[in-house]
Amino acid sequence: PITRALNSVLGGKARHEPAILPTKRVGSTAFATSVEEVEAVIAELHEHKRAWAAVTLGERAALAKECASLAAKQLEAVEEVSALYKGSYDTGGGEEMGAWTQAIFLLSEVAKSLESLDRGPARRPVSVSTRKDASTGLPQAVVNVFPNTFFMHNVFPGFRGELWLTPGEEPSVGFRALESVGSGGELCAVLGAGNQHNVVVSDIVQKVIVEGAAVVCKLNPVNEYVGPIVAETFAPLVKAGALRLVYGGAEVGKTLCTHELVETIHMTGSDATYDAIVWQGRLKQTGCELPHKIPVTAELGCVTPYVYVPGPGWTESAIDAKAREVASCKVHNAGCNCLSPQVLVTSANWPERELFLQRLRFHLKELRPRAVYYPGSVERRAAFLEKYADKVELLGEETKGSDGLPDALPWVLVTGLKADVDDNHALQNEAWGPVLTEICLDHDSSIEAFCAEASKLCNERMWGNLSCCVMVPPQTHKENERAVNSLIEELKFGSVNVNVPTLFGFYLPQITWGAFPGNKPHDIQSGCGPPVHNSYLYDNVQKTVLHGPWEPNVTPFWFADHNNYPTLIRRFTNFLKRPNLGSFLGVVPAAVKG
Repeated sequence: PITRALNSVLGGKARHEPAILPTKRVGSTAFATSVEEVEAVIAELHEHKRAWAAVTLGERAALAKECASLAAKQLEAVEEVSALYKGSYDTGGGEEMGAWTQAIFLLSEVAKSLESLDRGPARRPVSVSTRKDASTGLPQAVVNVFPNTFFMHNVFPGFRGELWLTPGEEPSVGFRALESVGSGGELCAVLGAGNQHNVVVSDIVQKVIVEGAAVVCKLNPVNEYVGPIVAETFAPLVKAGALRLVYGGAEVGKTLCTHELVETIHMTGSDATYDAIVWQGRLKQTGCELPHKIPVTAELGCVTPYVYVPGPGWTESAIDAKAREVASCKVHNAGCNCLSPQVLVTSANWPERELFLQRLRFHLKELRPRAVYYPGSVERRAAFLEKYADKVELLGEETKGSDGLPDALPWVLVTGLKADVDDNHALQNEAWGPVLTEICLDHDSSIEAFCAEASKLCNERMWGNLSCCVMVPPQTHKENERAVNSLIEELKFGSVNVNVPTLFGFYLPQITWGAFPGNKPHDIQSGCGPPVHNSYLYDNVQKTVLHGPWEPNVTPFWFADHNNYPTLIRRFTNFLKRPNLGSFLGVVPAAVKG
């Protein structure tokens, strides 16, 4: 209560810095790697892969710590270069710096786990419990991994991050890391994400530091401008002969994916790119032999649902906060995130629905429209405008980019869709841009019926199974515990976030990020292979369930109009570098002033 009162007095005010549009076009850097240079890099890594595999987990942990320290030094550089290509909006440079702190957080957490494995016993989680999996009847281990320290409990009060393991299996830790030490090594090609720099970092950490592979990482042409920053961050791995960065488009990518010395491929991108690699233009069929013989793991996109459970507890302040929250997560990176909210699932029997939509319109209109910088985003937005012309609302003012640079376009809001009546374009096509839709479910008046219908819609009708969100007031949850818990259990997504946005589900390194297990090459959905992040290194995670507080004590840092974001991020970076009482006390006033 004291913290909340201080926040209301000292902070809580929305911040709207003037919009600064990009001054450079993505893909316009002079970076390029010839095919001949790529082949030389592959040959060099092939020669070094056995030596890198001989490096102990303790030595990898030391390198991860060194990389984390270097990453912290890049905070301002990330903000400056990103503004050139993406622009700068309501919180100034805070958004890009905030995303980059995830890299520091991940490297630090992975280092702790590798140190523990190197010494002997695996790192202890907060707790381990067992539940019964309703679909199989088997026991399912639930590992609580966040918050995991005294300071984390105080920085993130009211949160609980759980790893739900494969039903019927005992907890297992660090198999991939332990197996890689002393092996013959592995050469992996990583095709980096084009939207977020911290995603590239996550993939490198997983493949090089955790799995012990020698990696050639191709930066995506869209964000290759962060290449020098990534190279500086991972300079210790480059020096150790474990990592090389290359630049280029389809020709370089094809060279990596078809080279005889490349043994595995990991990519973050679209399902279309995955299909092009794996199926090579042939007809996708079940049960047939794949044309591409190299194993491919992938983290792809998702039509991300946010489910709003009706019931008691939806006060006016809660409605405004949740509307502000989803608007903030929509505008993040101009909507070009695989976790960006796309379909809001509401109930026709929710008395507060219209008020929620009113506040959502208000907050979207208040937030600055952003340059639609990502190739293809304008066309995807136009497709939604055409499909739902009679239901579209445009929020915010358009601003023309100078000298042919991307325009900042109004947010697109489509409400009142019916799952069984309207075109299912919104359910099957990732918007990847400034588009948000709402589907209103007709059902009987019970919350149990709503939860059942919402689960069915998300699992069976929406494309992808990467992440989702459930917003439910504590009173509603308590009075309808069985129905709400069944909804959380039944959602077949790799990351299920309860009263906390998917944005934070990606941010935390202690929990996992990846598709729900079971996707097949002919219908890859959100991808395949072991999840990333997962800093405790559990081998058999089915999904993450992250719970957050209904009413946080301070303005959450992911709010796009946070009043003190750049200062908070700098203070939190200091805390990640040196998590002690002094750095923690530096975070507190910065958070309260949000």
